[in-house]
Amino acid sequence: MGSIYKRKNSPYWWMKWRDHSTGKIRRESTLIKNVKSKKRDAEKKLEERVLESKMYKENPDFNYKKSKRLKLSEGFKLFLDYKQKRKNEKLAEKTVISYKSSVSHFILAVKDRPIYQYCDEDCADFEEYMDLHNLSRNTQGIHTRQLKAIFNWFIAKEYIRKNPIYVIRPRKTNPLPIPYEHMKLIFELLSQPRYYHLLILNILLLMTGLRSNELLNVRKKDINFAESFYIVQNKKGKKDNVIKPLPEELKLILRLLGVEKMNDDEYILRTHYKNYYGYESAWRRAMAEFEAVHKAKYQMKQFRKNFSSFLIDSGLDIYDVHQVVGHSDIKTLVEHYLARNRNKIKKEIDTKVKFIGNLLDISMIKSLR
Repeated sequence: MGSIYKRKNSPYWWMKWRDHSTGKIRRESTLIKNVKSKKRDAEKKLEERVLESKMYKENPDFNYKKSKRLKLSEGFKLFLDYKQKRKNEKLAEKTVISYKSSVSHFILAVKDRPIYQYCDEDCADFEEYMDLHNLSRNTQGIHTRQLKAIFNWFIAKEYIRKNPIYVIRPRKTNPLPIPYEHMKLIFELLSQPRYYHLLILNILLLMTGLRSNELLNVRKKDINFAESFYIVQNKKGKKDNVIKPLPEELKLILRLLGVEKMNDDEYILRTHYKNYYGYESAWRRAMAEFEAVHKAKYQMKQFRKNFSSFLIDSGLDIYDVHQVVGHSDIKTLVEHYLARNRNKIKKEIDTKVKFIGNLLDISMIKSLR
C-alpha cells in the first residue's frame, strides 16, 4: 500500500508507495514537518497518492497526457470517484446531488469543454446565467463555492493551472430603523406574559444601543449606579471594554428589574434564557405572529439603529452619537443618517441655503442647446 518514514537530513515526512502508472516504487516528500503531531496529515497525503495510483490500476488507459484533454464532465466523475473512495471523508448523498447541480448549471452556461480551457470570463458568464434564471445570491454562492472546490482538485491533479471560479458573496443589507408605529405594535405584542423576557431584552436594546451578545454579557458588577456609567465588552472585533453613560431613565428601568440586588457576577438578563439563541428563537415566533397581521417583520439588531436615530433627532452632535453607539468607523453612522434623513436634509437645504441666488439673477441662465 504505502508507508510514511523519516529521512536523514530532511525536516519533512516522506512517503513511499507503488505507482501503478509506472509500475515502480515511488518516494516523495510530503512537505509536512516530521513531528509526531503532523504524522496524521502526512498519512492523509499518502492516502491521496495511493488512491490516485489505484485509479491508474483500474483504468490503465488513463494517463497524464490524456488528462490534458479531459472535459469537465469527465473530470467531475473522477472527482466524485476520488471523494467516494476516501475512508473518513465520504460525501453525503445530499452533497453529491448539490455538486451535480452546480456542475450541470455551469455546463449549461459555458458548455462542456476541456478543463484547461476554462478561464475567468467563464465564471462571469456563469454569474450572468444565474442572474437570468433568477437564482438567489445565496444559491449562487453555494454553486460557486462547490465549483471552486472541484477546480482546486483539478489544480492539484495538474489538469488546469489557475482556478477560474470566484465565489459570489451575498449582498450586504443595511436595514433601516423600525418605524415608530410598528415599534409600538411590537411592544404591545411582546407585553403578553409568554414574551415578557423578550420584551425586557428589547427595551434594553432600544435604551442602550448595544448588540444582543454585548447586552447578554453585562453583569451586575459592570453597572455603576453611583457614578452613572456601565462597562461593556465589545464583542465585535474583540476590542477593549467600553465605558458608556447610564441615563436616569435606564437607571430607573434597571432598578425596577432588581439589578441592584443581584450578585456581582450575575448576568442581568440570563435569568430566563441562558444564551442569545433562546431569545432569538422567541423573537422569530413573535415576528411570525406580527407578520401574519401587519405584513412586515424586523430583526432585533434594528433597535440599535432606532437608538442612534433617537439621539440624532434629539439634537445630539453626530460625533457624540458615534462615541455612544460605538461604531468603529463614523462612516457607518453617517451613511445610516443620510439614508434615513435624505428628504429632511433636502428640505433644510431648500429653505436655509442659497448657493447662487445671492450672487446673480438665475433668470439669466439659458439652455446650452
